[in-house]
Amino acid sequence: MTRKIAILIALPLLGTLTGCATIVNGTSQELHFTSEPTAAQVFVNGEPIGYTPLLTKIQRNNPEVVLKKEGYQNQNVYLEYKLSGFFWVDFFLLPLVGPITDTITDSMSVYEPTFYHSKLKPQ
Repeated sequence: MTRKIAILIALPLLGTLTGCATIVNGTSQELHFTSEPTAAQVFVNGEPIGYTPLLTKIQRNNPEVVLKKEGYQNQNVYLEYKLSGFFWVDFFLLPLVGPITDTITDSMSVYEPTFYHSKLKPQ
């Protein structure tokens, strides 16, 4: 009887861990962009979001980041990823549901590094 009660309590608790990386990491992450020279305009997926130096939240959906400044060549910024440690928690505790949730929400990975510096080349 005690074992059945423990199982009834444990199952809903395990369910709350579904998509653990999604809950902990969210679907966006704060990144810092700087450039040499400063005041380069930062574009994410073709939309201007600010000027360097810039601290901003970026969605984890493989965005295209470009720095532009008049008189300089456009500079693509390639964001680097690594698997989130919380993804592995999901993978081992709930091997089917958790990783699928994290993958769909782009939360299975995190940007690393979180600081990107670009030296713009004159045209």
